[in-house]
Amino acid sequence: KQVIKDVAQPRFDPSKIALHDKASLRFALYLGLATLIIYGLWCIIGADSMLTFFKRTVGLPAPYQTYTRIVKVEVPTYVAQFQDTPIIVTVDGDKPTSGLLDVTLINGERFDVPLLPTSDGSAVYEATIKQPGKSFRFAVEIGDAYRHQGSVEVIPAPVVKTSRLTIVPPAYIRRPKRNAPFGPLSVVAGSALTVKVVPDRPVKRCSFILNGKQIPMLKQGDGYELTIENLTQSGDYSCKLEDDKGITNAEALVYPLRVVKDAPATIDVTKPVASSYYAPRSRMRYDLVVSDDYGLANLILKYTIYN
Repeated sequence: KQVIKDVAQPRFDPSKIALHDKASLRFALYLGLATLIIYGLWCIIGADSMLTFFKRTVGLPAPYQTYTRIVKVEVPTYVAQFQDTPIIVTVDGDKPTSGLLDVTLINGERFDVPLLPTSDGSAVYEATIKQPGKSFRFAVEIGDAYRHQGSVEVIPAPVVKTSRLTIVPPAYIRRPKRNAPFGPLSVVAGSALTVKVVPDRPVKRCSFILNGKQIPMLKQGDGYELTIENLTQSGDYSCKLEDDKGITNAEALVYPLRVVKDAPATIDVTKPVASSYYAPRSRMRYDLVVSDDYGLANLILKYTIYN
């Protein structure tokens, strides 16, 4: 009876009874709304971008997705001074019409170089740093991709500090050997040539280039040496050096080589005069004018008596 009486009291009116916890209900509403918003963004922006967002929210390293992505940058670590330096960039995703290289020399000088697509229509872009005299840093800017930064060390090419050519002519011409530095060279066919060079710094490889053929030279003291026997062909020669970083003297001077063949001797018979008459048993005098480019070792006169 008492319960029935209490139910009839105004404080138990249904409009005044809290059927749910208001704080919990508010939290559930907010959570549901947040879930709908996140799901909508996930569908609109994309799973990759949202995943990146959550990673960055919790402090994990994760770059935002871009329409253009740099997948590879091809650039040499070292280049010879004043040698054109190509930089090749391969991208993925959207392909912009062009890009840019932001170049800064070690002395602070700064300039831009266009990054242009190759003619084959692929996602490859190329730029060339013309004859850099100093080391430099660069940054690749293409589309909305993140800047890719790198550097190139510019090194002076190795050079020949001293050179000596020793020419030994063929023994039969009885000429002494002679020495000469690198330069235009003329030798007698069949001569031997000894080459000695000293580079301006230690190198990994030294070769003598004769008529386009590369001949390795042997290390001798602080230099390199090579002997070539029996020169027979004219052409040109030079010396190629390569240091331990792969820098070569690609612009090495090329010198002409002239191999002179030994011309035959010339003989001019001045006496007796052709069609002259001599009495039987008379004494006949022969006058001969003989010349040769390297002189004569001996002269033999051969004749025939008819009848």
